[in-house]
Amino acid sequence: SISGQYDLLGKFYLEADRDIGLFVVENIQTVPGVKDTYTLQTFNAFSGRGG
Repeated sequence: SISGQYDLLGKFYLEADRDIGLFVVENIQTVPGVKDTYTLQTFNAFSGRGG
């Protein structure tokens, strides 16, 4: 669930070489009813892989 100033939360997994800004512009902002977007990037700081 979500509360506060946002109506919807979407979580998308993109390939490492994919442009997140272009993805949002082409795939999210074109959805009817989407007025604005706010993008956060997350990452796994501890992947469990050695190195």
